[in-house]
Amino acid sequence: MISLWSAELQPKLFGWFHILGILFAIAAGYGGVLLGRKFKDNKKGVSVCLWTAEITLIVLEVAKEIFYAIENGGYRWDMFPMQICSIIVFVLPVVMLIKDGTVKDSILGFLGFCSLAGAIFYFCNPTAAFNTPYVLLSVHSFLWHWIMIATGTFIIVVYGLLGKKKLKLLVGAYAVWFVFAVIAAVANNVAYAVSPELNIDYYHIGYVKVVYPILNIFFKTPEPYTYIPFFLCFMVYFALGTVGIYYAAKGVEKLNHKIFRK
Repeated sequence: MISLWSAELQPKLFGWFHILGILFAIAAGYGGVLLGRKFKDNKKGVSVCLWTAEITLIVLEVAKEIFYAIENGGYRWDMFPMQICSIIVFVLPVVMLIKDGTVKDSILGFLGFCSLAGAIFYFCNPTAAFNTPYVLLSVHSFLWHWIMIATGTFIIVVYGLLGKKKLKLLVGAYAVWFVFAVIAAVANNVAYAVSPELNIDYYHIGYVKVVYPILNIFFKTPEPYTYIPFFLCFMVYFALGTVGIYYAAKGVEKLNHKIFRK
């Protein structure tokens, strides 16, 4: 029998489950840093760590899709992994299959900053974990984002992203994010025009309630005539978040150096 949340224990904002999730997220980030330091000069070890993360995410995603298919009586296209926090599954293997260069650096930048930013933002208001009655799905959601955070910090350390050319790295990272954002936006608009009842909401920029803090003050629910300005604001919104994560990482690095020297 599938465990359901009781009315008393149902996760809520800054409740016990949320706070526990934040604490584990911090631990995951620190764990990624420690692993990164350990395997920085060990290519085989790096490969093992990244493939382990990839396989784990695939298993989690397939399990979730099967669960929703069984519960829904068929495949739910709104559950297709085209979200900011799902793109890691598609791009992580590329890192291990292509040679060093601009493309690889761009994908690494995406995983180290854009994807990491999405995972960190998620814990500000993890609605996916709060809005389900199933305990396993709530845990699944947290576990997924913990792995994202650990992978992001691991990649930053292992590949020395903070030591690379800042502008080139961030522009490349954002370019990868932009490509998938456009794909999501096109898919949302096509789905809305063909079958609105599907409620397709990839990247959470579909014609459903806006979930992003601050952005939802200006746009409650995107409409066809407001979609372009909404999308442009979303681009700026996430660009600022990505840059913020980069400088936060730089700040943590400088603080760590000061402490280490002492």
